Amino acid sequence: MTEERKAPAIRFKEFSGQNAEAWEQRKLEECSEISAGGDIDKSKLLNNGKYPVVANALTNDGIIGYYNDSFRIEAPAVTVTGRGNVGVAKARNENFTPVVRLLSLKSDYDVVFLENAINTQNIVIESTGVPQLTVPQLGNYKIFFPSPPEQRAIGSLFQDLDKLITLQQRKLEVLKEQKKTYLKLLSPAKGQKKPVLRFAGFEDEWKEVKVSDIFRVTRGQVLATTEISEEKTDTHKYPVYSSQTKNEGLLGYYDKYLFETAVTWTTDGANAGTVNYREGKFYSTNVNGVLLSDEGFANKVIAEILNNEAWKYVSKVGNPKLMNNVMSEISLVIPNDFREISILSSLFQDLDKFIALQQRRLDKLQNMKKALLEQMMM
Repeated sequence: MTEERKAPAIRFKEFSGQNAEAWEQRKLEECSEISAGGDIDKSKLLNNGKYPVVANALTNDGIIGYYNDSFRIEAPAVTVTGRGNVGVAKARNENFTPVVRLLSLKSDYDVVFLENAINTQNIVIESTGVPQLTVPQLGNYKIFFPSPPEQRAIGSLFQDLDKLITLQQRKLEVLKEQKKTYLKLLSPAKGQKKPVLRFAGFEDEWKEVKVSDIFRVTRGQVLATTEISEEKTDTHKYPVYSSQTKNEGLLGYYDKYLFETAVTWTTDGANAGTVNYREGKFYSTNVNGVLLSDEGFANKVIAEILNNEAWKYVSKVGNPKLMNNVMSEISLVIPNDFREISILSSLFQDLDKFIALQQRRLDKLQNMKKALLEQMMM
């Protein structure tokens, strides 16, 4: 968007055309009252109450508790994070109290519009330490504003989109929690040999094994990123897995493979101990350990059981690590009957597919919002 155009690429029909009003650019300090948060009165802070107490944080919308008898900022207003992950705006529609490092804006503009307008500013604070956004710095940012009716129309659109995104996020979170619950109920508790919940026809005790009893323990190999294709092609058709957690560790695609149907784990770094089942032919980088089995133990449910245990053995001295020799000695309790292993593996694979589907739907909604913001804001 250019200042000369003074209008976004996409507008609602009733606000477009030859006689459409141009957007007006103003500094935030000229059109809003900006203030910084203060200290928390811990003697008044409650887990539940009437007025939210909002911190400089992104989780739980920043709410850390409630006051029952007082508030500092009257809604509607917008808060902006002022330290760390700076510049994240949030519309507030109930009276609240901001705490240290959280900035608040009061204005006559639609708060949902203003939230999204600020969030498109890509606020970056150059700092050798922890980035911090001050009241004067925020006040110097320039925002393009349409007429009040157009603000409300845009704000309503993005408010509806945010509701859809929130619902989809909750659906995804519920599915992930359900998977954890199923794994807990369908696996023996600590010190036990039988699960609480089982499929019909299975009554035998599970057996305890070491990883080295059922797997050959090895490791991936170094691969230059320049050799990897971001997209799957006719030549680069084998997935390359690394230590990252994004996209389930998928780094890209390569024209050769090292392994076929195995279990991998992250050996180094922040994600050390993360275990994944890898079906089919694939390449694994050197920051992944690989567990191979000719007897069918490389399957989804064994990977899930191991993932619940492996993190306990990660060395936290310096860079987190879970090396081959330590992995080899980890004990697991697994089904005796391969039929039970097969049924459980199918269940968790189906759950993961459904979770992946819901994640794609969430990604689609978030990408839709991002695209609309780019086209409907200036």
